[in-house]
Amino acid sequence: MNFHEPVTGMSAAALSVGGGTKGAFTQVSESMYTLEVKPIDGGSAVSSSLTISGGMIKDSVGNANLVQSVSRAWDETAPEIVSMSAANGPYTTDNEVAISVKFSESVTVSAGTPILALDNGGVATYVSGSGSDTLVFKYTVVAGDSATDLDVLALVENGAKLTDTAGNVALVTVFQGVNNLAKSADVVIDGVAPSVISMSAADGIYTSGQTVTIDVRLSEAVSVDTANGSPILGLSNGAQALYDSQLSADTLRFKYAVQAGDFDDTDLEVLALSENGAVIADAAG
Repeated sequence: MNFHEPVTGMSAAALSVGGGTKGAFTQVSESMYTLEVKPIDGGSAVSSSLTISGGMIKDSVGNANLVQSVSRAWDETAPEIVSMSAANGPYTTDNEVAISVKFSESVTVSAGTPILALDNGGVATYVSGSGSDTLVFKYTVVAGDSATDLDVLALVENGAKLTDTAGNVALVTVFQGVNNLAKSADVVIDGVAPSVISMSAADGIYTSGQTVTIDVRLSEAVSVDTANGSPILGLSNGAQALYDSQLSADTLRFKYAVQAGDFDDTDLEVLALSENGAVIADAAG
């Protein structure tokens, strides 16, 4: 209770409470007072009221107060996580995943920065939403991250306080199959770049005019965009094998036409695969 000027006569006796019981009465200053109101045992009341009796409180020149009342609803229900959501689709290195956490009512975030612990070992950090019923967290994919169906294991307060307008502390438990991310979203994380796992070619002695076919197998399915160039293999004799075709989802074929004057090599080796302007990428890009 905050008066616009200093008053006298203010005491717990001047106050009556409905739907609750009086607790501690405190004078903060000559114009500000607090009264703790406790709910009735059993929670039978849905609201409480506070009335200041008339004629009991006076200002410095003797003006007395009029009767004044205020009513407030009781709120002892803590907010809880209802659901989580994120845009579906594959995410690759440096992509951001925005995860929305919806609560049963508006919550305020204070005193710290909460995080989401993800099942691939990553962390999503709180970025916005305080004062609403939905908090937004962001997770940036780094090289090596992966998940076939990203999920949230826990909301960690991390020193923060999540409360509703009545001050009830939010319940942040994540229940699998109830309010977790994977229940409502299909988020695939692919921060692992495709890599060469084997190369093969027919054994033999190749001479001028003959062609060496080299098949390169990758660790996963890829697409080859040759709009701005074509991949090549750098060979140990200084020559190059040119991209010919894609044999299967994970296998590329290169061909090297032996030319007169090419250096001999008793065991031809591939030193490097160069995209040479082309783009070789997996489904996540």
